[in-house]
Amino acid sequence: MSAFDLKRTLILRMIDYKPWVRSVLSSAVWYALIVATPALADDDQLIGVWIADGRASEAIYGKFTITDTHISWPRTNNLRSCTTTYEIVSTETGDTFLGEFPTHVRSVKDRLYRTVTVKIAVEKCPSGSFRRPSPLLQFSFPSDRPDFAYVVERDNAGKPHSELAFRKSR
Repeated sequence: MSAFDLKRTLILRMIDYKPWVRSVLSSAVWYALIVATPALADDDQLIGVWIADGRASEAIYGKFTITDTHISWPRTNNLRSCTTTYEIVSTETGDTFLGEFPTHVRSVKDRLYRTVTVKIAVEKCPSGSFRRPSPLLQFSFPSDRPDFAYVVERDNAGKPHSELAFRKSR
């Protein structure tokens, strides 16, 4: 769990336990504790090699290799290989994430998800007779499994289309 996630979890638990804490914390203190903490305090969580953790993930992407400026995947049955740039468009933390399958079992109490949404330059990826990749990829990292990510493909309007699973290569 990153320092940001730990700090946020402790504060949220304190607020749930003692609701008056929210009113005691001034706006400036609340801002400093939650908002001013960089959402990407540990950029290493996104960067690395992410290997498919399921048949659908394997069939579509196989694996992602993410650097600080580029994302790539090898050729699979559904996509041609691609190396393209990306930009982080949003980060957030919550107990759910956009596009989460409703069938998920809430078996882990107090689990939070750190979600990073990236916009990829899909125009740099060849399409041909293959499926074109989604322009937005949302990586949601469970607080108790930082080496695991749910990846939701989203269209330009932000509508989720699929949820895939990946694990970080060691």
